[in-house]
Amino acid sequence: MLFSDNPKQALAAWQTARGDAPYPLAAQFGPVQMRKFLPYVAMFRKEAPKVYRITLVGTALVEMFTFDPTGMEVHEVFPDAEKQALFDLYDIIFPKHYISHTHRDFKIPSGVKMVVEQLLLPVGNENGDHDRYVLISDNVPMPVTEAEKFQSEVVLGDLLVRTVYDPATMLPVECAMTTPRSPEDMQRRLTDYKPPA
Repeated sequence: MLFSDNPKQALAAWQTARGDAPYPLAAQFGPVQMRKFLPYVAMFRKEAPKVYRITLVGTALVEMFTFDPTGMEVHEVFPDAEKQALFDLYDIIFPKHYISHTHRDFKIPSGVKMVVEQLLLPVGNENGDHDRYVLISDNVPMPVTEAEKFQSEVVLGDLLVRTVYDPATMLPVECAMTTPRSPEDMQRRLTDYKPPA
């Protein structure tokens, strides 16, 4: 279930853009459709096995992280300890164009701590192949706190919860990357939310 505005708006726009298809093409889900939440968007493309390049980073994310990773490979941005988990996730979501939804405890370089909600949505290229994902981030509505000390590096935070969803049913998928859920949680659709006004 989504809690923050940018992921809610992004999912609604993504569903409208894709229509009856499994996912929209980049031409259908691009800057025009992302206008409201574009500052909080990052996009990456699969170029080869285990090679994923960041092709777009929104201005709000650049400001938050204090650098722009556009053009870098995704694994260059993540700490070494998280790289294998990152590739494990991509190995699950890319082949079936699954959606991934996470909450993370997050500490930005300025030292502020918050909970960040992230939504990964599949997007196709012009020939219809699925080769990229759009990541939309937002703070979960809750108070933010100051960290104990300033962080000079980007700390991507601790995973609190991750759910992988089937885009056809919008129901959770039982897989290695979905954190444990109750039977009730596994019946709760990603789309069980009130759209923002």
